[in-house]
Amino acid sequence: MLAINGSIYRVENESEKSELAELANGLKEIGELKSLIAYLREAIKAKMALTEDSVVEEHLQSLIKEGRTDLERPVGQKEVTFADEFAKLTPEQKGRYYALEAKCATIGMFIHPDGVFAEARKAFFEHKKNPTKVVGRGQDAELNSYTSSFTAEEVDAAFFSLQKEYRTLQAELNKLKSELEEKVAQANLSFKRDYLAKMNLAIEARKVERSNYEEAVKALKIVIPENLKGIYEKVNAVANAQ
Repeated sequence: MLAINGSIYRVENESEKSELAELANGLKEIGELKSLIAYLREAIKAKMALTEDSVVEEHLQSLIKEGRTDLERPVGQKEVTFADEFAKLTPEQKGRYYALEAKCATIGMFIHPDGVFAEARKAFFEHKKNPTKVVGRGQDAELNSYTSSFTAEEVDAAFFSLQKEYRTLQAELNKLKSELEEKVAQANLSFKRDYLAKMNLAIEARKVERSNYEEAVKALKIVIPENLKGIYEKVNAVANAQ
């Protein structure tokens, strides 16, 4: 009503009584639609979860237990060591190795610059050059004279002979060590190549199986429960009518 002239105007019509009667049915249908949406959302989420890495791995593990050994990742082997290859030697070979080690250690210690023979040889030539040594002063002075029945040639011959023998023994020992180290390297290389080959085969087999599994998951249909079939068919009918 306008105050100025008292005229009355209708600005809004009330709902039809049929609409009031249908209100409950409309709310019920909205509820059913929301239930269907929630169900489908969770079903899609569950379907997507089937392709997660952890779930796929569980699937692969179940296949392995059923006998699909091609899907099993190879187990890395402990690396071969020097001791492993040494253990394969015959008793005679081991005895020779130990003997060479002992001889090299003994002779090497003897002829080393700080060794007993090396020091004695050095002292021999020092006394050869200075055969007399004065100790003390005045009346207390002592004159020490150094003599030897060995010649310089004899001393050097013995020393260099030991050096030569040491080099020969050390060369043989080094050769044995080198051969064993080469066997260790070859064994480890062979194991690594075998491991990589098996791993690559397992990876490829897993790729194929994962692809097959994902295709199977993709083909899965969402099952509509009985209580939602009515609203589902109604939505389907509207969608197909478009």
